[in-house]
Amino acid sequence: MKGLKEQVAAIEKSMGISVTLVPMNTSAAEILERMGRLLDAVYLTPPLRMGGEEWAKLIKGLNARKLPTFSMMGQEDVELGALAGLAVRDEERLARRLALNIQQIMQGAPPEDLLVILAFNEKLQINTRTALAIGYAPGFDIMVSADFLHEDILERSEPISLGRAFAIARERSAELAIKKAETEVSRQERNRVRGSFMPQAAASAAYTQVDEDQAESSMGMQPEKQTKGGFQITQVLFNDPLITQMRMANRSWKAQIEQGEDSRMDVMESAGKAYVRFLQARALLRIETDNLSLSRNNLDLARVREQIGVAGPEEVYRWETQVASQKARVIAASSDSDLARLSLNRVMGVEIASRWTPEDIPMTGTNLVFLGGRLDPLLRNSRDLQAFEEYVVMCALGNTPFLKSLDFSVDAQRLYLAQAKRRFVLPELAANFSFDHTFKREMAGDVTGQADPKDDQWSAVLQASLPIFEGGRKLADMSGARALLEQYAQTRRRAGELVEQQARSVICSILSSYPSMQLQRGAADFAERNLELVREKYARGAVSIVDLLDAQNQSFVANQNAAVAGYRFLEDLVALQRAVAWFEFEKTESEKDQWVRGFQQFRAGAQFDAASSWGYPGFGE
Repeated sequence: MKGLKEQVAAIEKSMGISVTLVPMNTSAAEILERMGRLLDAVYLTPPLRMGGEEWAKLIKGLNARKLPTFSMMGQEDVELGALAGLAVRDEERLARRLALNIQQIMQGAPPEDLLVILAFNEKLQINTRTALAIGYAPGFDIMVSADFLHEDILERSEPISLGRAFAIARERSAELAIKKAETEVSRQERNRVRGSFMPQAAASAAYTQVDEDQAESSMGMQPEKQTKGGFQITQVLFNDPLITQMRMANRSWKAQIEQGEDSRMDVMESAGKAYVRFLQARALLRIETDNLSLSRNNLDLARVREQIGVAGPEEVYRWETQVASQKARVIAASSDSDLARLSLNRVMGVEIASRWTPEDIPMTGTNLVFLGGRLDPLLRNSRDLQAFEEYVVMCALGNTPFLKSLDFSVDAQRLYLAQAKRRFVLPELAANFSFDHTFKREMAGDVTGQADPKDDQWSAVLQASLPIFEGGRKLADMSGARALLEQYAQTRRRAGELVEQQARSVICSILSSYPSMQLQRGAADFAERNLELVREKYARGAVSIVDLLDAQNQSFVANQNAAVAGYRFLEDLVALQRAVAWFEFEKTESEKDQWVRGFQQFRAGAQFDAASSWGYPGFGE
């Protein structure tokens, strides 16, 4: 007890604080009463005599008094409600070290010669709910290096998954809203042209007054004042240019629909890739934060080594430098994460400042994370992969909305060319009927003896017209239509080539990113094992700081590469779904089964050159 008091006095002197020791018994209420109210913070030691229920009451009581608490036990108490603690759970390593030490003592080794320093990966953990409840706001230095329990509360974020990101983008994207408006404009243009074939009716009413002398001089032919009204009906009987225009407008409307669908596919691809990049940015931030915590732990080890005379102060300064540099990297990674979130929000069409807690996409094992593993047993050798590539190309060429849009445009131009040829021989027919009724007229002068003009007048006209000579315009129109049709046809051909290239490129990327993901995971695992061994050797003075720095950097880079490789593979899967214009999240289970059955049937009937399939690495290897 005397030694403890001396240690407390030293702490008080070095930190400029006052420390009160409160012995613990079995009652939380008694301890809270003994503490009083004049405290700023509480350091919780292990509850050796107190039961779990009373210990929880104690922590709850301290939180009610809005006292910050730091637990010596670490993560276990933080999860129970303590404000902070060091998250260390490595019982297996500790038990293994104790067992080895006991074994050596039993074999006759002097206890004072045994290794007692064990390197732990400690990391500050803060309970966000407790922090908000007691009014504690962590400093920026802590924000960039600590783990936060219930972090979603701190960020006031909403959960989001890849499927939900797709759905939100589909419903709220500004680009899709623009495309919907363009499609509606095209539809109304079609309706406008169609309306030209309906009877066109017009009504008229007029009041006319002329000079009295002019009316008298007309000898009763023109009244001085006259009120009349009437109507006119016109009906197109046959008009080939107008018929062709209507049919072309219908094709244009359908083409616009397909363009809107193509834009929808582009938006969902952008949303999917933005979501994956958001996940990647957060993963890289976690790796940077973990590396910062590791550097801090190594700094503590260096201080211990200095105290026991194994190392000099230069090692401490070197780790201080490493920690400072790593803080800057954490800040940069945090900024990258925010930028990725803002980009995702823009693509989805939500408030730019919206915050999310994204659901990660598990990439464990060897499955493709696509179609629920349905394809895994079907892609086991190079011939399977070649068949899959050809099936993807077939689906892309058959499903891509942009190609369908171009098909409608080519069809519309064919209609115009055919109409330009018919203009030489087909007339235009129209019918017209008009009726006028005079409601009132006033004559000027003496019109006695003259017959009164009739009040009703009507006429019916049937007209046919055929332009004979237009200065060569019809020939020019026909030649221009033929050239434009060729342009559209070649545009369609080029687009088909680009779609096929994109589909095959996606397969090439997957054949690279999938094995790369597996290999990088293995490299990260080996680098982590190597780092653990080197840290233990560094703790007991068996290796230099250079060896530890090299091992830590190797592990850090390997973890980064593994994360990047995994999320690159996920981006390739999103690109694959865009290439075939078939997004998995929109499909039912039966539709997914049908797509896989289509591949099975295609594979069964496909014939390939045996030598051409040797360039495909197998997923199952």
